Amino acid sequence: MVLIYCNPQDELDELRAEMEEMRDSYLEEDVYQLQELRRELDRANKNCRILQYRLRKAEQKSLKVAETGQVDGELIRSLEQDLKVAKDVSVRLHHELETVEEKRAKAEDENEALRQQMIEVEISKQALQNELERLKETVALDLDSPFFVDLGKASYPVRTGGRHLWSQLEQSVF
Repeated sequence: MVLIYCNPQDELDELRAEMEEMRDSYLEEDVYQLQELRRELDRANKNCRILQYRLRKAEQKSLKVAETGQVDGELIRSLEQDLKVAKDVSVRLHHELETVEEKRAKAEDENEALRQQMIEVEISKQALQNELERLKETVALDLDSPFFVDLGKASYPVRTGGRHLWSQLEQSVF
């Protein structure tokens, strides 16, 4: 019977590579989301500047009406139009804000899930490192064992009485 020896170091290397890939993926996604949020913030700032300009214009018209005491029909239509536009922009900005908030919440949830995965991978990594250390110690003890067979190029442990981790060498070695 031949036992196949899985190298815990290989498993550890695979887990490290997987962790690096997860971290890189997380960082790339995080950068993309941050860029998208910045673009949305820039659009909202631009809309706010437009609304501030229109508000100043409406205030100037209001002061003009207060000074002259006359209500100009064109001024009323202009103010009504400005009010309608301001309401539309306000509603649109409110919807955009809700959308951005939903995206932020989703990103936080995904972020937490990725953190949880990274913790699980770290735990697996630590367990494999512990197993690797235990196996190294066992192999070191086996090398000092009198039950070792010398085949010229290298010495190989042979299973005797269930005391060793390895059983027999593969047929190709003999």
